[in-house]
Parts: sequence; C-alpha cells; structure tokens
Amino acid sequence: MKHSVSLIFFCLFFFFGICPRSNAHPETWADSLLQRIEENALSQAGKNQSLIRRLADSARIYPQNTKLGTYVLYARIATLYPQGKSDTLLIQEIRQRQAMLPEKACFEKALLNLALAMDHVSGSLYTNAFQEGLKALELFRQNGNPHFEAKTLLLLGNICINIKSYSMASIYLDQCVALTGSRSFEHYQALLALSKNQFYVKGADSALQSLLSLIPNLEQYQNTGLLTIGYMNLTTFYFTKMSLDSALFYGKKALALSAKLDNNRIKSILYQNIAGYFFVKGDTDQAFRFVSLAEDIAIQDHNIEQLSYALYNLGLIYQQTGQTDSALFYMMRYIDISNEIARHSGAIDAYQAYVSVLLENSENRLTIAQQDIQLKNRRLGFLALFTTLIIITAALVFTLFWHKKRQQSLRNDLEKKELETKLANEKHLKQLQARQHQEILEAKAREIASYSLLVSNKNQILQQIADIAKRIPGSLPEASEIQNIIRNNINTDKDWEDFMLHFQKIHPCFFQRLKELPCTNELTENELRLCAYFRIGMSNKQIAQILNVSPESVRMHRYRLKKKFALKEEENLDDFIRNL
Repeated sequence: MKHSVSLIFFCLFFFFGICPRSNAHPETWADSLLQRIEENALSQAGKNQSLIRRLADSARIYPQNTKLGTYVLYARIATLYPQGKSDTLLIQEIRQRQAMLPEKACFEKALLNLALAMDHVSGSLYTNAFQEGLKALELFRQNGNPHFEAKTLLLLGNICINIKSYSMASIYLDQCVALTGSRSFEHYQALLALSKNQFYVKGADSALQSLLSLIPNLEQYQNTGLLTIGYMNLTTFYFTKMSLDSALFYGKKALALSAKLDNNRIKSILYQNIAGYFFVKGDTDQAFRFVSLAEDIAIQDHNIEQLSYALYNLGLIYQQTGQTDSALFYMMRYIDISNEIARHSGAIDAYQAYVSVLLENSENRLTIAQQDIQLKNRRLGFLALFTTLIIITAALVFTLFWHKKRQQSLRNDLEKKELETKLANEKHLKQLQARQHQEILEAKAREIASYSLLVSNKNQILQQIADIAKRIPGSLPEASEIQNIIRNNINTDKDWEDFMLHFQKIHPCFFQRLKELPCTNELTENELRLCAYFRIGMSNKQIAQILNVSPESVRMHRYRLKKKFALKEEENLDDFIRNL
C-alpha cells in the first residue's frame, strides 16, 4: 500500500513536471520557451530540439490555439537563422499555414512573415527578406506587439547593413534599442549591430569606442554567442587600424569561446578574420589553413555568402605566393558567386517596396482621418438639430463654416506631410540607384583586370613555348610552323580590341582627355595603350607579358611618358593618369 501511494505521487509529479500548468496561460508559457530557443540558437542550437518538441506537444494539446502552431514553425526558423541555414521544406510548411490562417489572425501572419524574412536572409535573398520584414513590421504595429516589433526592426537593420544602406540601418536599430529592455538579448544584439554600422559610417575609432564600452556588459550577461561576436568585431576593428597585437588578443579570446559554440557561421567568420591577421603577418600557410576551415564550413552549410568571402581570400593568398593560375581560378569563382548574390539582393527593389508600404500607410491614415472628420460632422449635425430651438440660424451657419474650414486645413496638412514623405523617399531612391551604378562600374573594372591577367598569362605561356621551340633544329619544318603560330597569337590586335571594348565602357573619355593634355610631343598609339594599362593599375611585369617586351622596356616608356607630361621628379605617373 505504501509503495502504491508513493508510485501514484511520483506519476502525478512526473505528469505535472513535463506538462504546462493548467492554471497558466499556454501563450505565456510558450513566449518564455520561445525566448529561450532564440537565445540558444546563437550559441547552443543543439539544445533547441527538445524545447521545440515541448512547444509542438503544447500545440497538439491546444489545437484551437493558432498561435502555438505558428510558434513551432517560427522556432524552427529561429534555430536555423543564426547558423546561416535555409530550409526549403520548412518554407513550404509556412506558406501552407499562411493560406490556412483566418483573416483575424494578424499576429500569426506577422510572425510567419518574420520567419520568411529570416530564411531569405540566410539564403542571401535580401530583397525578398526586406519585403517580408516590412509586412511583419506593419502587422506587429497594428497588433500592438512591441516585443516582436523590436525583433523585426533588428532584422531590418541587419538587412540594411548587408545592402550597404547604413542610414536606414541606423534608423531601424535605434528604434529597436528604444523598444527593448536595457539588459535583454535583443537589446545587446541591436547594440552590436549598431557598432558594426558605425564602423562602416564613421570608421574604426568610433566603432571601437562604442564596442569597448559594451564588452563589460556582454561579459556580465554571459551569453557565449553574443560575447564571441563582440570579441570578433573588436578583432576586425583593430585589424582595420593595423593594431595587430590588439587584433590578435581579441581574436584569441573569440577563438577560445568558439570551442563552446554550436554555430558554424560564427566560426567561419572568425576563421577568416584570423586568416587575415596571418596574411598581413606574411604567414601564408597559417592563413591558408584558417581560410580552408572557413571554406569547408561554408560548403557544408551551403552558405554562399561565407563561401564567396573564403574564395576571395584564397585568391589573395595564391596571388601572394605567386600561384597566378590558382589565384585567377578562385577570383573567377568569387566573381561568379558575388554576381549571383547581387542578382538576388536588389537593394533598389527592396527600397521601392518600402516606399510603396509607406505610401499605402499614408493613404490609410488619410482615409481614417477623413472618416473621423465625417463622424465629427455627423455628431455636430445631430447637435445642431437638437439645439435649433435655442440657437439662432447665424450661429449654426458660423459653426458649420468653421468646421468646414478646419476640415480643409487638416486635409491640407495631411497632403503636405504625404508630399514631404514622398520627396524624401525619392531622394533615398536616387542615392541607392547611384550606389548601384557605382557597384556595376567596380564589377566591370574587376572584369577588365581579370581579362588582362588572362592575356598576360597567355603571352607568358606562348613565350615559354617559343623559348622551347628555339631549341628545335631549324631544318625541321615544325620549328618554323611553331614560330609562326606563336607570332600570330602573342599580343594580337584582337586582344587589344577586346580590352578596348571593355575599357571604354568604364572610362569613355579617358583617351580624349589624354590627347588634350599639353605634351612635349604627340602621344603614339603604343603610349596611349600603356596609359590604359597604367589606368587599371597593372604592374610593369604584367604589361611586359601582354606586350611581349621586357620589364625594362616598360620602365623606359614610363620615363619617357613622364617627360612628355612634364611631370616633376617627385610626382607619380600612375597617380597622374588615374586622376584624369
């Protein structure tokens, strides 16, 4: 009997221990659990599987509660997002649930929009992410939910940093900081993002000042993921200032903490930062080792953004070690992936979506204001009808005239505000278009440099073949044939024509300005050609390989050009040509 009673108490204890308390609201319990899942996702994602199962069990216990089922989908996305991972099947589930939700489920729709935005960011689809984030933000504001509104603002701020719209990022992140508590997880995330945005806008010194004051709070908060990001950002900021000892100090701190992390994305970024330190120090072997680790993680997680950074760094390392073929291979792969990301990350499109939402909101507010005015007029009409026996006709006319004038004044104010908003949005749109144009020009410049490097390598190989062919006895007919093939293919006019076609797209007036310069003698065709190569920053060795001449010959041409342009001895010819 005694053992039976003990067993009954044990079963009751076990049952109430694993299930939500009946007297507690299930949404309150789920909110607390969801916050734990989001904090774990940054540093210990493996712990979330059991928590998500508990959340799913609660959704099955309360099937009529649409929020709990939505929480489960959001929790799964929130676990993947800090890892930089996307899940196509999970997105299909979210789309299906969106279609099934009733019209009044405003909060659930907002949460699913936020989940879609997070998944799009993981896939580097910033345009789609920005649009979904804006939808979520609008719905959370309508629903009056400042907690999730702050999460959405944080996501939008990070998207703006990625598309290099730093002024908008600052607005979103400042709003996020204002909505969050001073010691909350989202508050520290927003402050870290603000320091990163500050780094791009005001430079390393300003960002260091903000982040160094934040680090003691992060150490006290004791979240390994946030603290690792803080140390990692300090490494980057000090590295930019070339304070290598400080960069190494915080890099080691971050590396030590990363051993406790279950987050491949943070580890990938950290490995590339440390590789940069060894690259500057000249230790290419260590740099290659850390970049290779980052590349393996990016390939494993299908993170194309981190993979593009790894490919670029590998290209730099191979270039530093003189392995030009490998350097060209990795740089071409980097350009291909970067172009792919750019095609799916149209900042202009995203901002246009933002503008359309703002205009739509302005129209809605104008409609609501007009309806309020009409309602007030109706009330005044009833009041006028009730008081006709005691108020003279003149007073009634005066009242109606006054309210009509007030209505017109309110309408004018609303239209004026709408016009100001529209002009400000158009100004931002033009700035983004100019930035996109500059990025296109930079991409074309990289394409010219890659093409010139290919021509240089081709000429170098042909020259090596020519040197070998010279050792073949001249009596053999193949020797003469090989020499003819080399002469016809090394430094061909077709190479120059292709180069000119790309060069004039980026610098259309370069040769015209060059010919208008006061020179001691008229510039020859070969000298114009040399100036074009100097303009894109090619070295004497690379130019010599393209033109099939010696580097000493290129240096002599530099000297003559400097004389023709009447440059002083201390003036640099390359700087002079680049400033044309």
